[in-house]
Amino acid sequence: ALIVRADSTEVALVRPDHTIHLQKIVVGRDYGSEVEVLAGLHAGDTIIPNAADVAREGLKVDPVPPPRSR
Repeated sequence: ALIVRADSTEVALVRPDHTIHLQKIVVGRDYGSEVEVLAGLHAGDTIIPNAADVAREGLKVDPVPPPRSR
């Protein structure tokens, strides 16, 4: 879900109005398949998991919930 740029690390969030917001975050430790986020996210934020090439600020999206685990 990370979007790594030369000057920052971001994630693509879906706002309540179904638009994308590119949120800068502060990354801490890297655990391989997971990273620690020190700042920039809040409980309940909806993150687009693989948006690096298509995410644009303000783009309207139609969120789809993740598939249920069996």
